[in-house]
Amino acid sequence: MSERYKKIIFVSIIIFLILGFLEISCYILLKLSALETRGRRDWHTYYKNSGLYKDIDIDVFYNEQKIINSNLSFDFYRYYRPMANFEGRYISTDNEGFRKTAQYFKDKKLKKKTIIFLGGSTMWGVGAAGDSTTIASLFSKYLNEMDPEVNYEVRNYGVGGYQNTQEMILLLEKLGTEDIDFVIFFDWVNEAIMGYRELLDGNNKLNFLQPSVNAGYSGIIKFLSDRGVYDEVIKLSTALRWVSEKSSLFKIVSRLKNAIASNAKTRRIENNRGELTRQEQEQAERIVKLYGKNTKIIESLSKTFNFKAYFIMQPNLFTKEKLSSYEEGSPHWKDVKSVNFQRKVYELAKKEFSARDGFCDISGCMATDETIYVDDHHTSVKGNDLIARAILNRIGAEIMRNSKE
Repeated sequence: MSERYKKIIFVSIIIFLILGFLEISCYILLKLSALETRGRRDWHTYYKNSGLYKDIDIDVFYNEQKIINSNLSFDFYRYYRPMANFEGRYISTDNEGFRKTAQYFKDKKLKKKTIIFLGGSTMWGVGAAGDSTTIASLFSKYLNEMDPEVNYEVRNYGVGGYQNTQEMILLLEKLGTEDIDFVIFFDWVNEAIMGYRELLDGNNKLNFLQPSVNAGYSGIIKFLSDRGVYDEVIKLSTALRWVSEKSSLFKIVSRLKNAIASNAKTRRIENNRGELTRQEQEQAERIVKLYGKNTKIIESLSKTFNFKAYFIMQPNLFTKEKLSSYEEGSPHWKDVKSVNFQRKVYELAKKEFSARDGFCDISGCMATDETIYVDDHHTSVKGNDLIARAILNRIGAEIMRNSKE
């Protein structure tokens, strides 16, 4: 054996011993300390503390959402889509990953009209413990009860994290395969949140496409795996995933990174007084401008494909006038700049679109001091019911009238 190979083996052994020592040390540190991962929404705690889920098994509901969120699929056009064909106690998805919607058909001989909802996680049903308690399902129930002459088939095409551009791409896909009579966009929370995050990331492109570690990793690996290619890459990826999940050293590094990021964010929050900078003001204006361009494209499509489009302004915690003690204590209030940025986007959007046909502002529909929000915008069946009724009050009569023509 040459001297060169002896040195390589010696160095490799030293590195292995050092990594082994660090791994054992980190394992002991994790066992003795209470280090916690920060920076993510603690859904289990939200569900438990909100008092909105006393009648369900929170552990089961939480785990079902966790499974779905960990198994996103890669999508070339929309970047990612939810887990398909999931069947749980509280959540079920179809073969495309969309949340199943309860249908309330009356007589099969009646005329049928198809309504699709597009939106983000609130529309999909985060917080909805049961497919029949999503906004789309409740809207379907109430609309079919109101009109005895038409069967309304309602489809929930909401996807967590989606913004209007992704929804528009999804609409294009569906118009190629489905006959659609009414399209309801449920927007503005994700547009405002992602627009603000783009500022923090130093990205002002406003592409409205949310990055996703799960989509980028799990989705692409699944895409490659389904086609039986790059087996070695997949094996390496599996090994890396195992290291990320099992290695104590990796866990320590990850948690220290999250702690540093969390502390930096806390300092930024504590030091700001909430006033928007010129850059933030311009960003809010760009969000509204881009949304306006998207609506023009959608309205042009509506004339060609003969559907009616509605644009609903989603309510959230920051538009609720009367707060419960739980809502007042929400950690989301601490980031004053984020709150004020979202409010500015809503203010500009109302000013720009309030007189436009199809635009409906229901952001003030939560006229109660009872707890509605699980976090800053997700709701349980109580909030979903109020939203479904508010949408119905604004556009239900017009939908029924147009369905008779």
